[in-house]
Amino acid sequence: MSLQWTLIAGFLYVEIAIVLLLVLPVASPKRWNAFFKSRFLQGLQRQAGIYFLILLAILVLVLLDAIREMRKYSQIGEWVGVVGASA
Repeated sequence: MSLQWTLIAGFLYVEIAIVLLLVLPVASPKRWNAFFKSRFLQGLQRQAGIYFLILLAILVLVLLDAIREMRKYSQIGEWVGVVGASA
């Protein structure tokens, strides 16, 4: 697996862990309230749109690269089929 797909898989695993952390009752509601009202998350909230657009652009680039790779290898398969049929 290439580096880019390893990074994407790692990102998805982190996302699953965060969702599980939020779903499972690991902290009291008072602690969650204090966490969500923290200055750190308020700062992230102000820039969340920028982070989202950057992440979306990266995922679109990876999708386009995957489509390019798929087309490249499908053309090789067609070429091998043509050469094999003529021999």
